[in-house]
Amino acid sequence: MVRRGYDRDQVDRALRELRDRLAAAESARQAAERHAQKLEDELRAAKAAAQSVEPVISQESFGFRAEKILRLAEHEAADVRQRAANEAAALVEQARAEAERHRHEVEQKLIARSAELDQEAAQRNVAIQEREQQAAVTLAAAREEAARISEEAQRNAEQLVAEARARAEELRSRGEQEARRRREAAEQELRRISSLHDSVRSEMARLHKLLGGELEKPAPVVGEADKEPVATV
Repeated sequence: MVRRGYDRDQVDRALRELRDRLAAAESARQAAERHAQKLEDELRAAKAAAQSVEPVISQESFGFRAEKILRLAEHEAADVRQRAANEAAALVEQARAEAERHRHEVEQKLIARSAELDQEAAQRNVAIQEREQQAAVTLAAAREEAARISEEAQRNAEQLVAEARARAEELRSRGEQEARRRREAAEQELRRISSLHDSVRSEMARLHKLLGGELEKPAPVVGEADKEPVATV
């Protein structure tokens, strides 16, 4: 799993390798110590054996050879110890150097990753601010448009109400005028009919009176002379 710019598994593997190398160095050192201890034990045994022989030692005697072997063993033991110490110190120093190098690499990666994340965060913040500003501008424009539409709708509604009222008033006035005209026309027609009725009644009365006077006159006598001759065909 990669976290914050470094591979945790890779770091764990490197640490395990360093621990293994340190363990190997420690094992080599302990082996060298055991070998040196063995040589020292052999040296002490040889010294004890040499002390039990005659003091006069020739180059061919056992004591001389033992002394020589002891000196060689001492040198070999010292050399083994020194080599083991040098190898162990070198391994430890190498392990420390590699650990320090790896730690430095990890730190550099962490620093680079942190800087990268900071840059990404800054870019995201800038993008968020830009989106917020754009959203604020859009919201302000939407509110302004909504206010304009509301005002326009209010004006249109008021205009429609005024037009409706004016139309209603016009229709009412025209209705009243038409009703007045029809009423006046009806009254005029009624007066005409009434006048005509009065005229007819007067005429009928006159005709009745005239007819009554004619009926009261005696009928005229028709003579022979008054008769008109009948035409013959």
